[in-house]
Amino acid sequence: MTAPARGLTFGSVAERYERYRPGYPAEVLDLLVGNGSVSSAIEIGAGTGKATRLVAGSGISVTAVEPDPQMCAVLTRTTAGLPVTVVTSRLEELGEQPPADLLYAAAAWHWTDQTTRWERAARLVREGGVFSCLGGPIDIADGELRSRVEELRDELIGSEDVVGAEDEPDGMPWPGNELLASPYFTDVEQHELTVTDTMHADDMVGLMSTISAYLLLPDDTRSALLARIRAVLPDTFEIRRDLRLHRARRTSFR
Repeated sequence: MTAPARGLTFGSVAERYERYRPGYPAEVLDLLVGNGSVSSAIEIGAGTGKATRLVAGSGISVTAVEPDPQMCAVLTRTTAGLPVTVVTSRLEELGEQPPADLLYAAAAWHWTDQTTRWERAARLVREGGVFSCLGGPIDIADGELRSRVEELRDELIGSEDVVGAEDEPDGMPWPGNELLASPYFTDVEQHELTVTDTMHADDMVGLMSTISAYLLLPDDTRSALLARIRAVLPDTFEIRRDLRLHRARRTSFR
């Protein structure tokens, strides 16, 4: 299944997605926005509004673009009262929009079409405006426990590497490598933010049940795998989330 198609697998678990997927720390807002003046933003792949609420809560007007209608229903509910306009669309089918000060995606840019995403992005952000993209895995901090869980997962799922991540000119991981090669963006920056916390095993299993690789499994296979993972987890454990954010400025349109 292609990446864009996999990006449409979350609707059936929209409520679980909202419950179990973590939000973003306040520090992310400054990294997304940068030093520029931002009053308007377009978010691609808004999901249930985890990052949307952070950005719109600061007073920025957000057009939240999300392709799945069930996800949009939760997104509309969770952003009620905030300056958010929900649009049901993929990036590739999004109609004409006024260019925004900020275009961003949180754990969603990899679902876009790699052949057209940068030209489409350039049309959505004003000249001199900001493109930002962030994401990162949530890992069990204890290496031995993490390895046990990965072994169970790999039996049925295998590697979950992001497409393009293997190409890193100048040591810049994806999507920074694509930004460096794009004629539409300049001043590419990479920022790292590590978040640590304690998680309950049931919440980790709930989170895993919202990941696309698990959703693609047959229901009984997925349930059995998650049960096996739960059996090896202690009730609570430390987690580590390594967020990586790329930010760039849009050049004059070509």
